[in-house]
Amino acid sequence: MRILILSSLLLTLPLSSSLLAQACCSPSGASASFGTAEQTNLGGGQLKLALFWEYYDQNRTLAARGEVAPLQPQTRTMISSLLASYGISRRLTVSTVVPMVSRERSFSSGFGGDLAGIGLGDARLAAQWQLWADSPFALKAINILAGVRLPTGATAVSDNGVDLPQSLQPGTGAWGLFVGTALFANFHPLTFFANARLQHNFENEDGYRFGKSWEVSLGSGYAFSRAVEVFVGGRYLDLAVDEQQGLPIVNTGERRLYLFPGVTLQPLSLPLSLQLYTNLPIWEEVKGLGAGLGFNLIMNVSYTLTW
Repeated sequence: MRILILSSLLLTLPLSSSLLAQACCSPSGASASFGTAEQTNLGGGQLKLALFWEYYDQNRTLAARGEVAPLQPQTRTMISSLLASYGISRRLTVSTVVPMVSRERSFSSGFGGDLAGIGLGDARLAAQWQLWADSPFALKAINILAGVRLPTGATAVSDNGVDLPQSLQPGTGAWGLFVGTALFANFHPLTFFANARLQHNFENEDGYRFGKSWEVSLGSGYAFSRAVEVFVGGRYLDLAVDEQQGLPIVNTGERRLYLFPGVTLQPLSLPLSLQLYTNLPIWEEVKGLGAGLGFNLIMNVSYTLTW
């Protein structure tokens, strides 16, 4: 059970595209909810349902040489997601997530230009295969996964007749593919995890392509009891430059390093769990101008059924 709880972190924040920075900055990012859907191993016949709520506040402006004055707008993103994972067998789990995305951009100058919009985000499908499922190493596992992002999200949202820019639209209008692998091990009361993931984005109908991305994460958790577990980890994100008709888009592309502490609570008598965590920026590098992540919080409640 402890492996199942911590495994929900391994490819989180996808992130969101799974990358946290893309999840809060652009519609190509996978939210934290989908990272959980990908990494939760279920037994054959088990169904896991979860609700996620994510909040990201980008209230700092970054430049190529470091942080600068807040000349750029502040962006706030909220993502509410419903996900479902089903264990076809001990080794194979399939999952899907459907997000509702709300973004708001405001300027501190007070001279107008504020924009906001809400709509359905891009749905995602994934399949995960667990290695070593029947091996003597029962407390260790390696997962491999692959999935697709579907262009189901809204791409023509407007605010008072003003069309939102690509970065504020809930959806991308484009397909995407991702692959990844993860390792986790349980040495009660300690749990260790590590993962890597790569995502490729295709062009949408307007010829816009969000940059490909990859991330690496590792961390550890400590179980105070069967009901309470704390965890902390580090995540490195690398986002390539966006393109329009094959030409690079200015002020896109970034590299970031985060620390993510959190806690998982699980009532002893119910197949229910609550998870809370945040992302603390350690190092951020952008190409041109970019937004720095401020306050953020991710929360999920999941329930597992056995047929």
